[in-house]
Amino acid sequence: MKEIGKLLKEKRRKMNISLTDVQEVTKIQEKYISAIEDGDMSVFFAEVYYKSFVRSYAEYLGFDPEELLKKLDIRKRQMSVEKEHSTNADGKLNKETSLKSKISAKKLLMIVFAIVTAFFVLFLYLSKNVSSVRPSVETPLRIETSNNREQTGVIAPAVGENKEISSSARQKLLIEAIRTVWIKINSDDKMVFEGTIAEGGKNSWEADKSFTLKVGYAPGVKVFFNGEQVDVVSGSVQDVNTVILEKRRQ
Repeated sequence: MKEIGKLLKEKRRKMNISLTDVQEVTKIQEKYISAIEDGDMSVFFAEVYYKSFVRSYAEYLGFDPEELLKKLDIRKRQMSVEKEHSTNADGKLNKETSLKSKISAKKLLMIVFAIVTAFFVLFLYLSKNVSSVRPSVETPLRIETSNNREQTGVIAPAVGENKEISSSARQKLLIEAIRTVWIKINSDDKMVFEGTIAEGGKNSWEADKSFTLKVGYAPGVKVFFNGEQVDVVSGSVQDVNTVILEKRRQ
């Protein structure tokens, strides 16, 4: 294509003919004439248009159009064969590279397997030796009770103290979404969630003392605090409500 374009361009210049002159006679726009001379087929909608313009342009300059187009077809076949050879060569190279990669991967796998096996054998050997060693001194287990606390100086917790421990248990919050709803949750004055819970979703959180909830659509959720359902609809304004949940003091 470039060879044909170069040939036509040289002939036009020898004949001292401008692109405008060619356009007036052949009715081919200058941009297409320049594209033919530059060997650029990208400006043509299809190859058939390119060949048609080349035929008219070559005939105008005194060339045999069919001879030029014949050369074009021969060049295209040569390019196709060269491309096919190049593709086959690349495919062969890629196949050889892939084979080498597989061999390298197999060697690496064998090395890793050998290392793992060696470590496993070493582990079994060390475990056997350690289990065969008995401690030279055995220390009896001592349990502190209220009967010996005077001797040890350790005082066991009284029954009444267990209530204080259980009262400090973490507070639990469970939310079930009846509808898709936006919620913001603060746990002990620290935000732990802000976003949307999809319909049918369940989420739970824990806190040391209290929760603060801001619900975007109060009728769309069920709220459970320490296992008891909480009314978040009452007091809402346009279905938006803010609720503070904290454990009741005894």
